[in-house]
Amino acid sequence: RDVQIEAKDDGSYELVDRGSACGTIVSDQVVGGNFAGGRCPLKFGDSIIVGTRQSSIVFEFCEASA
Repeated sequence: RDVQIEAKDDGSYELVDRGSACGTIVSDQVVGGNFAGGRCPLKFGDSIIVGTRQSSIVFEFCEASA
């Protein structure tokens, strides 16, 4: 999978799909797929599915604890 999370200068975060075949799903929004790539803002609590909706690879975007 070719996905990364970028921290922006304003304190926000963005998921970047860098041209994956199946894309990434962020809280029911499909990002990328078909090798096209894409970007999506992230907020704490968003679910991130790597690949299709049938994927077992699911994350929750949350603040790191100290």
